[in-house]
Amino acid sequence: MAAAVCNALAAARGLHVKASSAGLFAREGAPASSEALSVLAEKGIRLKHSARKLTPELIETADILIP
Repeated sequence: MAAAVCNALAAARGLHVKASSAGLFAREGAPASSEALSVLAEKGIRLKHSARKLTPELIETADILIP
């Protein structure tokens, strides 16, 4: 959800950034909750989401990590 908001704000400002998210205990492939989708929709943000676990490869390719 935070990544979707960040990406929407960046796009609205013409910034070329891409936020993504991963979790330590994520259930791989799980969809976003209906509540999260509803809140984002109220703000005009569409979210196509599938949960993924944080991996060493994701860490290696990230420019910045925000816990």
